[in-house]
Amino acid sequence: DAEGYEIVGARCFLETCQVHDFLPFTCALCRHQFCQKHAEASSHDCQQVTCSKGILAAPCPVCGVTVKWDDADSTEEE
Repeated sequence: DAEGYEIVGARCFLETCQVHDFLPFTCALCRHQFCQKHAEASSHDCQQVTCSKGILAAPCPVCGVTVKWDDADSTEEE
């Protein structure tokens, strides 16, 4: 910033949100950064989702293995 401090985090890429998140999530499909509310591909209408049957797949950011899940499944525990 103007005072020389490092800017931490990022703004949510979703045009209608733009909230500054200090721990943004990077979408595994489109690689854009989002706030927690819009982190899942379905919540930001990810343009990289190509499956129309409710099955999603994304590479694991840790090991690179492609992981498949149903659209009804959440990536977070309830």
